[in-house]
Amino acid sequence: MKLKLNEKQVTDQCIGWLRAKGYVCERVQSGLMMTKDGRRMRVGSPGALDWNIFKGAKYFKLEMKATGKKPSVDQDIYMALAAERGMPCIWADSLQMLEAKMAEQAKDERKEKSE
Repeated sequence: MKLKLNEKQVTDQCIGWLRAKGYVCERVQSGLMMTKDGRRMRVGSPGALDWNIFKGAKYFKLEMKATGKKPSVDQDIYMALAAERGMPCIWADSLQMLEAKMAEQAKDERKEKSE
């Protein structure tokens, strides 16, 4: 049985693991923010993912979800458009999912280099 974690718990595990592996993890602020005078202001693009992840020349965007949750429609669109432009994106609802998707991405990159 998969342990149910909220998004913060999943994020803490995954970002901690990435940082321990030498990745730089940059939080992307997006969504509705309140100004000092009480107005709502949108920051970032609709569907923007939670994190930019870097290690040397390796870069990908990362979206974190609570266990069992999936990206929104806007996030699915964002990831599809990013993929068309060659920008890797990963979403994960657990550390195990992140590890598996990163391993798959690395395998795909090695395959592309050998062709």
